[in-house]
Amino acid sequence: MKFTTRICGIQCQVRIKDFSAGNHNASSADDFHGGFDFEVLDSRGRKADWIERKMGWDDEQQLMHEIETQYFELY
Repeated sequence: MKFTTRICGIQCQVRIKDFSAGNHNASSADDFHGGFDFEVLDSRGRKADWIERKMGWDDEQQLMHEIETQYFELY
């Protein structure tokens, strides 16, 4: 799964590589509490570690919430 987002104001893509199961009976992303293995890509789809290194704690929390929301919309 891949989606477009912004990290530190930079438009990029996030690709979910794997996830660990959370609460399978969750009715929303807020109740899921699973873990995701992801990678940050630039707008052209190339791995962008430099964007990921710019992320602070708040950015990471926001991204994890966005990942959970995107995942729940698909599944």
